Amino acid sequence: MAEEFPKPEDAERLLRLRETIEIAEQAERRLKLVELLRTKGPEDGETRQLLTEWRSYLEPWAQHPDVGREGEIGLLLKCAALYEEAGLTLEAKAELEDAKQMAYYETEAAQDEATYNKFLELFDEIEARLARLGG
Repeated sequence: MAEEFPKPEDAERLLRLRETIEIAEQAERRLKLVELLRTKGPEDGETRQLLTEWRSYLEPWAQHPDVGREGEIGLLLKCAALYEEAGLTLEAKAELEDAKQMAYYETEAAQDEATYNKFLELFDEIEARLARLGG
C-alpha cells in the first residue's frame, strides 16, 4: 500500500492547529509565571528558570533582523507587563526605564522622519506607562 501524503489544505490546517496549540501553551506558561512571581517573587529558583524560558521563547522574535530595535523594546515592554500583572512595580519600572532609554536612543539615531516618529510614539507610550506606575 502506497504511503499517503497530506493534502495541501490538510497541511495548512495542521500548521494552524500547531500554532494555536503553541500559543495556548505559551499563555499557560505566562499565567504560571505571573502566579510564581506573585507568590514566590522574582528571586525564587523556579520562577527565575521559568522567566528565563519565557524570555528565550520571545528573544528570537525580538532579535529578528526584520524587527530590529523595536523588537528588543517590545520584549522589555512584555516583561514589564508581566511584572506589573504580578504586582512587582519596581521590576516593571526597571524594564520600562530600559525600554524608554532604548526608544530615546533610537529617536536620536533616526535617519528619517518615519523612524523618528515610530520611536517617539514608543517613548511616549512608555512614559505614560511609567506615570501610571507612579514613576
